[in-house]
Formats: sequence, structure tokens, C-alpha cells
Amino acid sequence: EAQLHLAGAVPVMVFAGWPTLNTLSLTVNGSGVVTSNIGGINCNPACSAGYGAGTPVILTATPQGGAIFNGWGGDCTGVVGNTCTLTMNANKTASATFSAAPPSVTTDNASATEITATLNATAYPKGLSATTSFRYSTSSVGVCTSLSGWNAGTPGTVSIDGTTFLRNITGLVSGTTYYFCARITIDGTNYTGGQRSFMTGAPG
Repeated sequence: EAQLHLAGAVPVMVFAGWPTLNTLSLTVNGSGVVTSNIGGINCNPACSAGYGAGTPVILTATPQGGAIFNGWGGDCTGVVGNTCTLTMNANKTASATFSAAPPSVTTDNASATEITATLNATAYPKGLSATTSFRYSTSSVGVCTSLSGWNAGTPGTVSIDGTTFLRNITGLVSGTTYYFCARITIDGTNYTGGQRSFMTGAPG
């Protein structure tokens, strides 16, 4: 140790070997949390921690409440994925941005008899009022956007995530493969599920 003498002041003790700490400052935007692998960072919306010079710190972004992770900013700009490693050779800043997941719908399996079928789906409208519909055809379309023939059966309305809905259809041809998709419509915007198929029963 050594003494630093200042004129007219109390001597100040200076200790050799004290580690140099660099500060990592983090800002979180949206519904999510960012943590560090060696402690110190666990926050939303903002926090900071000091790390020894040259220490590698791994940040992990975790969405919450159904949000999705959009990406990193600051010294983590350009990093792909939800983890970012920073080497603390200087003060660093980083940011993480989350946003609400868009509404979606999942086309589920169908059950069929010789000439009838029940089409099933699950809606995730994020609390918004959504009109439900289906499309079915003997032709495989692969992608279910911008197609005619929706509203098989009577349209319904859902607003709670995880709500299942169905349509009963009749007048089908026995022993035939049909392809179908589910859709929800919110304020004029359509969200479609993937295509599935079913086969009606053979004639008895």
C-alpha cells in the first residue's frame, strides 16, 4: 500500500492490485428479461453491473407473457439469436427488444366418415375479437393465403388464446382425400394456419 499526500487534506490510502471494473449497462424494451451467466444482470427495464477487465459475460434474453424476442442493440447489435457475449475490456452498453406475438391459428386434425367431416383448429387471437373460418378442397394448395372458398359452415367468433373451434361439413365424396386450412380474421386482417388433409371413408 502507499500514501497519497494532498496539501491541506487528510492522507488518502491507495491500495495496489485493486481490480479494474468495467460497467455493463442494459436496457430492456417490452415484455422480457435479460440475465447474465455470472450474475449481476437480471432486469427489466434497466440495470447495470461491474465486471473485471476482460471478463466474458453471456447475456440471455427470455420473452415473457407470450412476447417474442426481436433483437439486440448497443454493443450487441448484429448478434443473431437470444444470447450475446460481451468481453468487458471497457464499459459496455446493450439493449434487448421484445414485442407482442401476432395473432395466429393452428389447423388441427379432422375426423371424417363416408360423406361428412369435422374440421378442427385452435385460435390465438391475443385477446382480440376474431372471426373463424375454414377452407377445404380436393386440391392441395400448400399455402392457405389469398384463396377463395372460406367460411365452410357457419363462421364463429373467438377472443381467448387457446380456444378451439370446429366446422361440420357434409355432402363429401366417399373415398376421397380433402385438404383444409383454418383462418381467423381480425379487423380485416387474415391469419391462416397450415394445410392438413383427411380422407373420407370408402363406400360400405
